[in-house]
Amino acid sequence: MTKDQASSQIVARLFAVHDDIDRRLRAMSGRLPALHPDDAKQAPADDASCNPLVDQPQPLPDMIRDLLGQDSPIMERQREAIARLGVRRCRLVRTPGDYYEWSLEKRKKFLKAPSVSCLCKSMVMVNKKAPLDGTDPSMSPYYLVIFQYERRFDNDKLIEHLRSTAAPPMPAKKRYNFRVAPEDDSFRLSGFIHNAVSPLGFAHMEIPFVLDRRIVDTVDFFWLGGGEPDVKLAIGVDEFIRVFKPIVASPVYHDYLGTRAMSSGTRPRLDAGRQRPRIVPTAMLLLYLIMGLITSLPMLPARQLLMTRYHVEPSSMAYLLGIVSIPWFIKPVLGFWTDSFPIYQERRRPYIAVAMVGSLIVNLLLAYAASRLTPIAVIILLLTLATAMTVLGEVAINSIVIVNAKLETNHEVGTLQSTCWIWRAIGMIVGSGLGGLALKHLTSDAVEVVFTAVGSCAVAGLAMVPFLFEAKLVHGQVDSFATRLRHLAHFWRQRDVLHLTFFVVILNGMPTIPDTFLYWMRNRLGFDFGFFGNLDVVKHCAHLAMAVLFRASLRQVPIRQLLATTIAVSAMLGLSTIVVVQRWNLALRVPDQLFVLVDTLATAVCKELMLMPIVILAARIAPDGVEGSSYSGIMAIWNLSRIVSEEMGGVLTYALGVTSATYDRMWILVLICNLCALIPLAALRLLPEAPAPAYHEVAPPPEKPALRPVPSAGLQRRVPSGTDAEPLITCSASTA
Repeated sequence: MTKDQASSQIVARLFAVHDDIDRRLRAMSGRLPALHPDDAKQAPADDASCNPLVDQPQPLPDMIRDLLGQDSPIMERQREAIARLGVRRCRLVRTPGDYYEWSLEKRKKFLKAPSVSCLCKSMVMVNKKAPLDGTDPSMSPYYLVIFQYERRFDNDKLIEHLRSTAAPPMPAKKRYNFRVAPEDDSFRLSGFIHNAVSPLGFAHMEIPFVLDRRIVDTVDFFWLGGGEPDVKLAIGVDEFIRVFKPIVASPVYHDYLGTRAMSSGTRPRLDAGRQRPRIVPTAMLLLYLIMGLITSLPMLPARQLLMTRYHVEPSSMAYLLGIVSIPWFIKPVLGFWTDSFPIYQERRRPYIAVAMVGSLIVNLLLAYAASRLTPIAVIILLLTLATAMTVLGEVAINSIVIVNAKLETNHEVGTLQSTCWIWRAIGMIVGSGLGGLALKHLTSDAVEVVFTAVGSCAVAGLAMVPFLFEAKLVHGQVDSFATRLRHLAHFWRQRDVLHLTFFVVILNGMPTIPDTFLYWMRNRLGFDFGFFGNLDVVKHCAHLAMAVLFRASLRQVPIRQLLATTIAVSAMLGLSTIVVVQRWNLALRVPDQLFVLVDTLATAVCKELMLMPIVILAARIAPDGVEGSSYSGIMAIWNLSRIVSEEMGGVLTYALGVTSATYDRMWILVLICNLCALIPLAALRLLPEAPAPAYHEVAPPPEKPALRPVPSAGLQRRVPSGTDAEPLITCSASTA
């Protein structure tokens, strides 16, 4: 052991003795300043605006430094490292003796950090299976791993990342066995004692540093050990990556469904950091409004085109619309593509722009084709392409929201998504109303006008893209294609994910007959397409009302209880359709239109209440980095199940002999479908009672944190408990 190391150990142990004495005195007399009442009266320690060090007895560690006649050797080593490495943005702050007894929230306030996410720990890890003389970064015997306090180290995640980055052939998993390095080894390698390991002044710089990707994604700077147990280092993320060139990985547990969050005492807030995908509220909400318009505006005109110009039968309508809906259940493929292949270092905004441009082109082609005698195969192809553009846009937009929605606490769960769905429902209402009005008043060229209007909406959506914020990805932040496939495969192997998927299939896969009922209302009740537009407006008004209600009060209702009630009520209300099919409503003097409106409203309310909990669960379990593909996968299964339910309804329609001219067995068809709707009640135990807890809160972005240079670069006195942090050493571009 060198002379400097011996001196460092002696000073560090004297600090530890002082901390123990300090804690004991506090336990006996409440606070150390109380032993000096005259000094204590001068300035309360809890007042951050005063200087509690004025005219107070000198703390023991500073007395030790005075006796030594020099600053701590550790601080000297830190200064030397700052100069040698060319560090331009960092700060060292001394903390009180009882710092480690505080909650993370109290530590955050003391350090003036914007969030608990900025508080990190550094550990020296040893790979017991690696050769001691290994120089390969993917097979080093030691690593310095840095991750956030509220997250837990995951041995398997670090192994998986190192194996995926190793040179071929890939090392076997048995060649890795990570453990926390013994204190003697940690001191020998780093030159720092336990609870004080710092990257600055690290003794063996050849050891690879591993930085948690979550730090890169969510904060602008972070705090970690500063070389002494009561010293903390703040350094910018960009600066850390520039100076130390770490391995950016995710060596921590992901917050999958059913995984309990660490009990840190507080819920940290998401930082307005360099990599936070912040949402500009107006642009994002307007984009959801536009997506609602693009989705709902062409629905009714497309059906009218197939019914009146191409004379499609009810049973065939379900098959053709099933083809048009194919992009909805290849949604995870599009999500995986956006996750894996960024454009100009962005994974969301460029794909939104591509979707809007594609939607413009396809809808203009549809308007042209609808005005001429075009084969039905071409119409179906163009409708399918238009749906694909809509799906691509939704995948990219939803991914931005999911990143934030995952970070909500159980108390706030669903707030962000329900807000976006409110605006989407408003767009659906406007689109459905305009579509119905166009078909009612523009008899000759209504379809062409509607498709042209959809193209105009796409132009408006394209105009919103520049106002969205998406941080550019940095080097090392995008995993390889094979790594992402492994992450996705691991996600789908989770038991809770499989349970949710199976429940979605059962819930939304029961037979339904929307198109058959549309034909029946058209041919038997004589409703025109203007009334069908009104029905769509009523349906989307119900979606809007339920999104508002869910956001206000139903988010906290246990998921099983909410779904059980909704499923039972939905099935009972669905049986009321038999009343209008058998025309019993006329005996009750209830007009057909009023009965159908009320029935549509009730059905839409139940559907929305069933969808919202699924949407929230799907967002909560989406792992980091593959939000688009994982969330889209579950929602694609929801959409695929809906297509399957309509196809099953078409099969039942054909089997019972219900056609556009024969509706004698229509009531049997309605009865079978509503009895099948009760089957999901048996599968409710597959779901949790509440969404998985999350680590973070979504909060309005505070002012971006900055490491402001402080003129003095001197060593500060020890800070008593209850005061704000002051810098020991600071450096900036001008002082490095």
